[in-house]
Amino acid sequence: MHETRRYQHRATEGRAGGRQASQEKVLQALAAHRQLLSQHRARIRTLTASRNEMVARAVADGLRISTVAAAVGETVPRVRGIALAFSDLAFDGGAVEGAPLAKASPDEHLHALRKIAVDLESAVVSRASVENQLGVLVTGAFRLGFTNETHLASLAGISPESVHQHLRGLRRARSGTGGEVAAPSGG
Repeated sequence: MHETRRYQHRATEGRAGGRQASQEKVLQALAAHRQLLSQHRARIRTLTASRNEMVARAVADGLRISTVAAAVGETVPRVRGIALAFSDLAFDGGAVEGAPLAKASPDEHLHALRKIAVDLESAVVSRASVENQLGVLVTGAFRLGFTNETHLASLAGISPESVHQHLRGLRRARSGTGGEVAAPSGG
């Protein structure tokens, strides 16, 4: 009779090395996405500051607050608050880099306000996309054995509460199947 042999995978140390390489890849991806998220946050801060200045300038030049609010997609009370915050800045007779500020037409204001509102919305959507990708990476890191939420949060550049939300379903699944995985020695 014929003797049948079954295949046995013998590379046990290769699996441990593969896990280490996977952990390194996740750490590198988390660092890259953390940097990307930081850049998006800075861009949003810059655009928000520019938008607020434009809003205040438009109101100071006589545009109705409701018209400005509609152009930037904000509420009337919010636009009023922005305008009041800038009320101490004298736009009339002010100067930018030595040149006096010229009063812009309502159409010019509205065009600039709509453009910056679109740019700001685009930056917010882009940041949300990066945050979603970070959520996937955090989940992958957790599956590889990084169980400390605070450590994962610092690696990803997001709050521990965000990490907790991303891992909520995984923790429930793990607790039903036998508990959590111990943290790796390097992570």
